[in-house]
Amino acid sequence: MATLNYNELTGQSVSELQYEHSHKIPSNITNLHRQIEKQAVSEYPVLLETQNTLLSLSTNLNKLQSLLQKDTSNTSSTTVKNDGLVFDSLQEFKSSLDQFQNSDQLYQNKKQSNKLSLENFKQLASLLEIPQLTETCVRNDLYGEALELDDALRNMCRNNPDLEIVEKLKNETQQCVAWLTNKLISTLKSRTCNVPVCLKNVSYLRRMQVCHSEKELRILFLQCRSHHLQEKLMSQPLQPNIDQERIYDTLSHITDTLKTQMFEIIMQYQAVFPTSQSQQQQQQQIQTPVPATPSTPSMNESAAIFGSEDVDVILSSCTVHMVQLYLPVLQYHLQRYGKGTLTGESCAKLLEQIMYCGHRLARLGADFRPIVAQMFVERVIRVFEEGCKDAVSRFSKSMSDYRWSQSLNKVTPSPSVPVNSFEEGINNTPPKVLLSHLPLAELLNDGLIMLNELRHCCPMECRAQLIQIFCDHLLVGVCETMVNVSQSYPFDDREKIVLKNLCKMVNVDLLRYLVGCFERIIKEPIMEDERVVNCLQTLTILGTQ
Repeated sequence: MATLNYNELTGQSVSELQYEHSHKIPSNITNLHRQIEKQAVSEYPVLLETQNTLLSLSTNLNKLQSLLQKDTSNTSSTTVKNDGLVFDSLQEFKSSLDQFQNSDQLYQNKKQSNKLSLENFKQLASLLEIPQLTETCVRNDLYGEALELDDALRNMCRNNPDLEIVEKLKNETQQCVAWLTNKLISTLKSRTCNVPVCLKNVSYLRRMQVCHSEKELRILFLQCRSHHLQEKLMSQPLQPNIDQERIYDTLSHITDTLKTQMFEIIMQYQAVFPTSQSQQQQQQQIQTPVPATPSTPSMNESAAIFGSEDVDVILSSCTVHMVQLYLPVLQYHLQRYGKGTLTGESCAKLLEQIMYCGHRLARLGADFRPIVAQMFVERVIRVFEEGCKDAVSRFSKSMSDYRWSQSLNKVTPSPSVPVNSFEEGINNTPPKVLLSHLPLAELLNDGLIMLNELRHCCPMECRAQLIQIFCDHLLVGVCETMVNVSQSYPFDDREKIVLKNLCKMVNVDLLRYLVGCFERIIKEPIMEDERVVNCLQTLTILGTQ
């Protein structure tokens, strides 16, 4: 090598030698220094380990030399002790060597691992970005791409179950998938979720295997879609301070909400979970067309609907559950708000609306019309009874405050009215003669208001109860009031004449007119009823005494 360098140098000119001295040699020296520094940095841990080992070895050798140089003339006990120290030193030396060997092996493994990491840096970076990329896809509503990333990571975890980093990435991705599940369920719970969105979300839930079976998936879908309706129905009884003037609007809105949202849920359910072709053919054979009048469905149609096998049990259960939430709300408001809060016309409209809703839901086995009819019957009876009692109570109070002395100039004979005149429709206007006595006019107004309320919504199946209330509370109450007045007030001769004429007006004009109006409402004559006859006879006796 030296001969070669010498020959090269002797064959060069002076200028080339100067260039060699000024450029190449310093550059080579600089490169050599850099290589030495790089090698020193890379081998610095080995140098430290070697230095530590040499120090430990030097220490042990010094100890050994000091032991060998001691006086051999010591006692046998001292010799045994020195031998033990030598043995301990050798054991420490051996353990140090083993530790150094293990450290070197660990270093080599880490070095190899770092080398592999550098060689596969791009693949590792892509793998580590999977959880963040999945979260970004979920945030931007790219649910399909997010599920593809999750599937890829699942396969990687299945193929490499021993890699801890893959398991951590899988756990992070599962958090994003859980967030995705919550977003899908929240979307299904929203009021504005249409059929395409339902189809898309259910397909994602089915792909994610959120439910163990198709049945559970259907139940989850119905729970989500009926969430808004269920919350609205359950919140109604918790609002006791509803304005009484808005009770009809409230009940009408609740009924319309039940009908609209339930049929929206049914249509979406049938679109997302279609029935088989055989079930559809069976449904076409069994179902009959809906009648023109919604309030009077045919019994044959209801029987055919209930007997059909195409009705989904899960959908029927959901419908029945919603109806079970709706009925307590309706009953709560009907029982809480009595006379004056819901007019007869409004009550009739509300009943017709509810009956139509029940007729439509009867296709799913949720025909609640008999229950609702009973609720309205009870309310009509209760309101009618309250009206009769209030009318008699106000009449009794007016008669107790009645000034007989001021009514002496108002005595007018009352014309006799035939018993069957109201049945024939001869006299349909209220008797104007009652205006001469304020208590009678007020009682007539109260009775007409009560009967007008009953006229709009009068269930024929409870005519016997209505007749009993009308006779026992109104007719008998008025008769007893007149008897009490005649017995409790000390009348003079002129005042007795006023009382007799007043009793004749009550008998001939007032009660007979109210009885005739009541007969036209219930479509049944009651003038021959024993209670009516007794009341009229009692008033006749009072008017002739």
